[in-house]
Amino acid sequence: MSMPLKAVIVDDESHGRQTLEKLLEWIDADVEVISTFGDPRKAIVYLNEKNVDLVFLDIEMPEVNGFELLSQIVKIDFDIIFTTAYDEFALQAFKVHAVDYLLKPIQEEELKEAIKQVKSKQSGKISENLLSVLSQNLNKEARLKKIAFPTSVGLEFIQRDQIIRCASEGNYTRIIVQNREPLLISKTLKLVEELIGDGDQFVRTHASHLVNLTFVAKYIKGSGGQLIMEDGIAIPVSKQRKSDLFDSFGL
Repeated sequence: MSMPLKAVIVDDESHGRQTLEKLLEWIDADVEVISTFGDPRKAIVYLNEKNVDLVFLDIEMPEVNGFELLSQIVKIDFDIIFTTAYDEFALQAFKVHAVDYLLKPIQEEELKEAIKQVKSKQSGKISENLLSVLSQNLNKEARLKKIAFPTSVGLEFIQRDQIIRCASEGNYTRIIVQNREPLLISKTLKLVEELIGDGDQFVRTHASHLVNLTFVAKYIKGSGGQLIMEDGIAIPVSKQRKSDLFDSFGL
């Protein structure tokens, strides 16, 4: 019989800590809460001294947020499930980088699934590099400038406004960028679209194509039509997405 996961809850709101602890008891998740903290500075001291398996970590805390807390841990040798009230758009950063999170108010089934994911991981420890990327992608100002895309060898940071278009290749997406080689990543176009965001500048013209309207040179009429990009490449426009495209141009 496996030992229960030794867990710590860090949340500046007492209601959040109490609710999560009760939920863990209710679902009988084989998780033992060994300590809870409302003050993240006390949690930093504890986590640098004690061995734990799992930390439920609130992101939005005054004075020291979740990412700042983790930056002060000498060795992150535990799994992390982030708890957050971020909106769905910002949460795409978690989805793309396959990081466990729970959206407040925490739901029973989502908690069960998050714990299941932690237990099934081969190596669930999060890297400092990935923490930096998540922090950046969840910062609205930074998100408007650069986007971090995961590759087989690490991460590629791409200036958002330099992305010309993205093309689906099954479970992969090819990202065409201004003045550099295209980038192929093992994420679906749907996930890439969610990470890039902004329906005013980036528009899905077809099931397989996402384009940056800044780089559109012309539109050619047809059943759905075609967009001719500034690099001369023709991108199909499906009938279903034609009106969305025209709306984006204010037509």
